Amino acid sequence: MRSVRVRDEQFIPDPYFDLQEYTRKMFHMFGGELISLEAKFADKLINIVKL
Repeated sequence: MRSVRVRDEQFIPDPYFDLQEYTRKMFHMFGGELISLEAKFADKLINIVKL
């Protein structure tokens, strides 16, 4: 993060904001069209790769 500042303004949450939906779509912060994909990994990576 750059140019972070503390402000005296009170946070007012958006009553229509859906955190679950936002996290589902944007957690990894990649832009573009949403797609489904299937990936295969070696068994030894099972504890490293988290889906």
